[in-house]
Amino acid sequence: MKKLLLLTIILLFLAYLDIYSIVLTGKCFVDLNNDKSYNNNEPGLGALVSNGRDVVKCKHNGKFNINVEEGDVVFVIKPNGYKFHQTELGNNYFYYVYSNSGSPVKEYEGYSKNGKQVDTIYFPLIKDDFEKENFKVALLGDSQVSSETEINYFANSSLIHVMNQNPDFGIMLGDIVYDKLTLIPKLVNSISKTGLNWYYLPGNHDINFDAINRENTDDSWNKYLGPSYYSFNYGNVHFLVLFNIHYDGNKKYHAELGDNQLKFIKNDLSHVPKDKLIAICMHIPVEQIKDKEKLFDLLENRDYTVSFSGHTHTNQQLFIDKRLGWKNSSSTHHHIICGATCGSWWDGVYDIFGVPQSMMGDGSPKGYWIADFYNNSYKLTFNSLDKYSNSNLSIWTYSNDERDSTMNIHFANRKDSIYVNVFGGSSKTIVKANIDNGHWFELTPVVTIDPYYERIIQFQKNSHWKDFRIMPYWYKDKNDSYHLWGFRIPSDLKKGVHIINVEATDECGIYEKGQRIFNIE
Repeated sequence: MKKLLLLTIILLFLAYLDIYSIVLTGKCFVDLNNDKSYNNNEPGLGALVSNGRDVVKCKHNGKFNINVEEGDVVFVIKPNGYKFHQTELGNNYFYYVYSNSGSPVKEYEGYSKNGKQVDTIYFPLIKDDFEKENFKVALLGDSQVSSETEINYFANSSLIHVMNQNPDFGIMLGDIVYDKLTLIPKLVNSISKTGLNWYYLPGNHDINFDAINRENTDDSWNKYLGPSYYSFNYGNVHFLVLFNIHYDGNKKYHAELGDNQLKFIKNDLSHVPKDKLIAICMHIPVEQIKDKEKLFDLLENRDYTVSFSGHTHTNQQLFIDKRLGWKNSSSTHHHIICGATCGSWWDGVYDIFGVPQSMMGDGSPKGYWIADFYNNSYKLTFNSLDKYSNSNLSIWTYSNDERDSTMNIHFANRKDSIYVNVFGGSSKTIVKANIDNGHWFELTPVVTIDPYYERIIQFQKNSHWKDFRIMPYWYKDKNDSYHLWGFRIPSDLKKGVHIINVEATDECGIYEKGQRIFNIE
């Protein structure tokens, strides 16, 4: 009787394991004829495969075995010299969602039940003869579309501009939609029309708010775009694409990676040579991540790192050192907050093309970043989507406003000052100027609200643009710009018309010029 009871317990336990954890068999292969199907003459590929925790290496014939649990997304880590097929939606086909029961989320559709339908999963890869050591990446923050109209705004402002820059691929840094997850396929399909390869990661507005736990917050994302975190190789750069949204319920969240993702990062990096640059992409900026010290522990022995994020709808460059938790004493960690392609949520007055101008809260126009990678180094450029400017900086001088005299009163305390906003600037940027082509002098960094943004807010408060969606005017400390420089106009400057010439440079790749004509009354 005892033996029968023990046998029953063992069988029940094995049944439990069969439901919640199985060994999945698969094969990575070189798709010689590009038909997305495995043929006997097609060679296997010794790629790396992950379940979001473990990382296993395929055998020489491309076969692998990996443990999977309910809801796991199994994915291939793209090796150098290869690329993936595209799905019908237009994103990379490199993943398989394992599920016996299907997603429990209800508001928006999650992944389907499929766990018992295949014996072996096949991942086709294509030889990429165009992958380069030196390459260009477009980094786009927060398109945050909430309607098909806003998809059109994004497509015909950001995407056309990106295409003209000829990057090798692009990365969307989260909040690609604004809570309306049914827009994901329509947006991704529009993005695919650029003809570029794109990588995606979710933000806090791309998750399932009816999820009962963190594991299900990305179920709709898994359905449309696959894993919410993963990695891939290109040139001498290893890209870590992370999901740092921890859902707390009731549409509240905080930034955290969690144990499973940290385990994946550790296992993933064990296969990456130390001389490779580690480029980390995430949505919420790295300094806000609750368990960032655990991430920094995993990067402690890495001399070549950089990271990118979105979320704040501002541009900012951070240089994280030991005082801020960075563990590598021989280097600092460079983090770039890449602004928002929607600016201030597609709000504000329209330009002549019918797209909201929607300046960001730091005085930057809508825009995105380009990173040029050279071996394990890089240069950075912010790209303004402002159709009225040929420069990635703005110059503010006081001018008398005859339409609204209250504006003159409001800006009276800035009457003797000039401000320069270098949209992609940082603490390492040097800004110089001259007046009327005289001697050059260096400007002083200042932290305050950008006067052009302040002007927009005042116009809104005075109801000049009451027929347009109002741009947010947050508390003043949230509107401080960290890439603003200023100086006082010399008291002996003669009355009349003058011109200021500005030049901005830094070691990260910025070289910008600008001019402005102004009048001293």
